[in-house]
Amino acid sequence: MQAFDFNELTCAQEGSSGLLYSCTSAGHPDYLLLYEGEIFGRGPRQIERVEAWLSVAGAEADLQLTAQSYLGGVASDLVQGEANKDRAFNFVYNDQDITGKTSTMIGGVKSTFTGDASTKALTAVPANGRG
Repeated sequence: MQAFDFNELTCAQEGSSGLLYSCTSAGHPDYLLLYEGEIFGRGPRQIERVEAWLSVAGAEADLQLTAQSYLGGVASDLVQGEANKDRAFNFVYNDQDITGKTSTMIGGVKSTFTGDASTKALTAVPANGRG
């Protein structure tokens, strides 16, 4: 996932219960927020679900602004075509004020955004179970 690499998350290859990779920013000295993500599937070319979240780790930081960039990047990484990438990014960008849950289907990927005062999360599921 390009968004995980861009944000310098440490990713470990997993192998249990369909969890392929688990990524985190824990221990990164420059981050005031905790970035995390998980990739589920049957293999690197058979992605079934991606989950990414950002949470306040006890420090003052702009959760909303940071989540727009990080989660918007994750959402746009999962769809094909520039128009769909823009729509996916904007879905996350425009829903930052939402407390609760909202979903949409863009470019064959169902994206669900949830948020509250301390955590913003995105779950993305390709319609065909492959990324």
